[in-house]
Amino acid sequence: MNKELYDYLSIVTSDVDITLTINPQSVLKTNISKNQIIRKGDDNSREVLNFNDDPIPYIFIRYDLLDASDVGTIFDIWMDTSKANGMLNSFKFDHPDGHTYVVSFETDISMLMSPTYYSLDIIKLYVVGRIAD
Repeated sequence: MNKELYDYLSIVTSDVDITLTINPQSVLKTNISKNQIIRKGDDNSREVLNFNDDPIPYIFIRYDLLDASDVGTIFDIWMDTSKANGMLNSFKFDHPDGHTYVVSFETDISMLMSPTYYSLDIIKLYVVGRIAD
C-alpha cells in the first residue's frame, strides 16, 4: 500500500474558507520534519529529544508564468485581512497530487514582472492538515 503526505495528516478546518486553486507550474519539494533535537556526545553517542510525534510538513511551490488575473488572485489571498492576511490565517490549497490541504503562507510574496507575463518566486506553505476529500 502506497502512503503519501495526505495519509499522515489530521483533518482540520481552515481559518478562512478560501481555496487557492491556481496550479503552480512546479511543486519544488515537500519537506517534512519532526520537532526533535539531536544531541551528540564527545564519545560520538547520540541522544534524540522528541517534543512531539506529529509531522511538520512544508510545501514549496513556484509560479513561473502567470497572467495579471492569477497574480491578482494570489496577491488578494495573501494581502486581504479577511483572507490569509499574510502569514496569519490558514486557507485551503488544491495540490496537484489531487488532495486539498489546509496551509498558511510561511513567506512573503516576491513577484517578477515582464512586459508579457508575471512570475512569483518560491512560496513556502506550512501544511496545517488536510480536509476530508
